[in-house]
Amino acid sequence: SKGESLTQQLQNEASQSARLQKEKEEMAQRLAAITQKATLREKEQSALINAQAEQISLFEEQQKRMMQLRQQLDETLSWKNQEVSKLTAKLNTEAEKAASLETMLAEAEKMAEKRIRDAQEAVQARENLIGSLKKEIDEGNVKISQMNDRLSVQIVSKILFPSGSDQVTGEGKTVLKKVSDTLKEVVKNNIRIEGHTDNVPIGPELSQKFPSNWELSTSRATQVVRYLAQENVDPKNLLAVGVAEFDPVASNDTPEGRQKNRRIEIVLTPK
Repeated sequence: SKGESLTQQLQNEASQSARLQKEKEEMAQRLAAITQKATLREKEQSALINAQAEQISLFEEQQKRMMQLRQQLDETLSWKNQEVSKLTAKLNTEAEKAASLETMLAEAEKMAEKRIRDAQEAVQARENLIGSLKKEIDEGNVKISQMNDRLSVQIVSKILFPSGSDQVTGEGKTVLKKVSDTLKEVVKNNIRIEGHTDNVPIGPELSQKFPSNWELSTSRATQVVRYLAQENVDPKNLLAVGVAEFDPVASNDTPEGRQKNRRIEIVLTPK
């Protein structure tokens, strides 16, 4: 009948649906298995690729080390060649030096003899100055010192110049005359006249002429140089320098120290 036929059709469709569902599940299982195999194969391939990449990296590193070693070897050989060239050149120059050594020694002996003669001139000047300036030295107004080939004569300003002035006094000229008698015989030394002051600023009444201690010290040194030149000390040997308060020999905190700093210093040094 018609109902039986419909029932049979529904059963067939249900059976077909169950079969399809089973096939679907089997396909899903096969797909999962395939996916798992693909994942494993991908991991294997990745591991293989990584291993190959590591081998390539090791190979490149070995090549790099070999290149570095070769470069070091080349540099060492180049350095050795340079050293051989330098040694050869040095041997050649040593032969030339040996040939000129006697000449150099002879010139050194001449220079040593000249320095001795120049030093003897300074020593003689020192002895003459000590003898002629004994009174001033005993009174503490003149100090003579010598270190190596440098002879220094310090004369306090109070016996050379009035306070705040650059004009040499009569007493000062007497002292400088004694000095000039000795310096006239000096031909192998330079004679440097240094003007020194204390650190007290120039007063308002003198600032028009001497704006600072620089000008006062320089002018006093120049006046001494002019006087010595007039007394026939060779002017080519004379040099005037103003030092102001910047090279004290005593503390400026006491009147006694400031008096010592106000000075003319005559310095003899070999040419």
